[in-house]
Amino acid sequence: SYRLEVRARDADWNEDPTPAVVEFAVVPFLWKRPWFLATTLFAVVSIVTLSILLVRTRVRHIIALEEFKIDFFTNISHELRTPLTVMIGPLERLLKTASKAQKESLEMVHRNARKMQGLVNQLLEFRKVELGKLKYDPVKSDLILFLKDVVYSHASLWEEKRQRFRLTTSDDKLVCCFDPDKLQHITSNLLSNAIKYTPQKGEIEVAISVGENSQMEIPVTSDLVLKLSVSDSGVGISRDRQELIFKPFYREHASERGHEGSGIGLAYTHDLVELWGGGIRLESPIRVENGLSEGSRFTVELPVSLSDGVPEMEYAPEYEVEGGNVEEGNAPRSNAPEPLDEPIVENERPSILIVEDNSDVRTFLSRELSEKYEVLESTNGLEGLEEATGCTPDLVVTDLMMPEMDGLELCSRLKTQEQTSHIPVLMLTARGSDEYRLKGIENGADDYFAKPVNLELLIARIENLLETRRVLRERFTRQIIVQPEEVTVTSTDEAFLKRAMAVVEDHMADEEFDVETFSREMNMSRASLYRKIMAVTGHPPSQFTKMMRLKRAAQLLGTGNMTVGETLVHIGIFNTSYFSKIFRQEYGCSPSEYRKRESPV
Repeated sequence: SYRLEVRARDADWNEDPTPAVVEFAVVPFLWKRPWFLATTLFAVVSIVTLSILLVRTRVRHIIALEEFKIDFFTNISHELRTPLTVMIGPLERLLKTASKAQKESLEMVHRNARKMQGLVNQLLEFRKVELGKLKYDPVKSDLILFLKDVVYSHASLWEEKRQRFRLTTSDDKLVCCFDPDKLQHITSNLLSNAIKYTPQKGEIEVAISVGENSQMEIPVTSDLVLKLSVSDSGVGISRDRQELIFKPFYREHASERGHEGSGIGLAYTHDLVELWGGGIRLESPIRVENGLSEGSRFTVELPVSLSDGVPEMEYAPEYEVEGGNVEEGNAPRSNAPEPLDEPIVENERPSILIVEDNSDVRTFLSRELSEKYEVLESTNGLEGLEEATGCTPDLVVTDLMMPEMDGLELCSRLKTQEQTSHIPVLMLTARGSDEYRLKGIENGADDYFAKPVNLELLIARIENLLETRRVLRERFTRQIIVQPEEVTVTSTDEAFLKRAMAVVEDHMADEEFDVETFSREMNMSRASLYRKIMAVTGHPPSQFTKMMRLKRAAQLLGTGNMTVGETLVHIGIFNTSYFSKIFRQEYGCSPSEYRKRESPV
């Protein structure tokens, strides 16, 4: 509030004794008013309080959700233990008395039941770690011998994928105190992941060393530090997600087929390492010898003690392990046959190529289909493409999601390359949505089956497709005037057949034209030409050439404008008796009779 007084003076400077007075008030800005300041303070405090409450509530909900997930899986795991026990017991008894034919199926069931039992046990152990009920329980034994045995128990896995494996150890023997159960889980989880995420013919290295110094901050003091390193040349882990890799139920490559998992393996490993008092570190990508970066390396450091006071464990390894460093070089094996110069003798039974990365599914399909068909096998799309190109099967059954090359790319490559474009492709997948079905059909698949596959339906579709191919081949044989579009099912096949017919047409009058010249003109090996011609027409190249000549002869004779002798000059057959013989076999009458019957009146 303000008061303004004004006094006046006259010309003689006499002052007016009564001032003029004005009183007024200046209104403050809005943000300076007390009620506004109080309201703002209240709002800020309220927002902060609500935000804190919301965050805490969300965190509690997240924790509750994680607890619910773990509790749910734990409860389910407990429920699974009983039926698994009931399954495994009788299976093991049956295996002892089973015949050789039965044993293969029973062993597959037993192996998968044991695998499920291991996952169940791992989940239950993981829950114990979360609840703090799992304790470090050391024994005294040969650490190096134990680790080698655990590593070599995975040999069948890396051999199946033809991976190159190398094991290096700093010592041949070391008796010390360690927890064998936890060390087995740590080593198995790291090595299994390395094998799973490393492609065919990749490299895996396991390094074991024991020393006094540690490169990590290990909270537990000990006599020695075990350093276990598992490296691979696999897909690697993106840098922005490496900190998430040890979180429960997180999977870096969850969308890729062939990389199935529960998402608790590395989380369980991390918790076991921390329970032990050690440390674990991830490097990805890693530097390799040629200077490039690829793959991942997990390094675990665990304190081990030389002191006594713990029970001794007499350990008998299940696998043959020798001292020193070991390198297993698995030479690449190819299922594709060597190139042949002579025509292939076709088997009476149709051949089916199964491309599936899961060994048990592949074995199951192979066993079920081998009763009626010749079955070939490949473990991924890249191998399947090589196999199909080399052997040209009558039909391909492929999985959708596979490492190195998936089923979509395999199907697209088979349908677009000339040598294999005629082969029907059936696609199997665990993803049964219309989106993936559409992708399969768009890439040329003849049909699409969701897993688990109805075997009877699959076999019925196989028979239907093979019968369709047989009918198309017979149609070619019956037609006098060859129309490629009526014989084949894809534009690539049509182009191939037109090109083959054009080559024969160009050499129609050449008596010396043979399969060697035919294959050279087609820019194909004799074996490849033989398989392709057989697949499209049902006849080998020599028979195809003969039929083309006979069909042309029938066309010329049917016009009535040429004699038999003139016709022979046009088709490159100069032996009259031979021509009459094969013509009668094909058309049931002599060339002269055919000319009279078919020529226009």
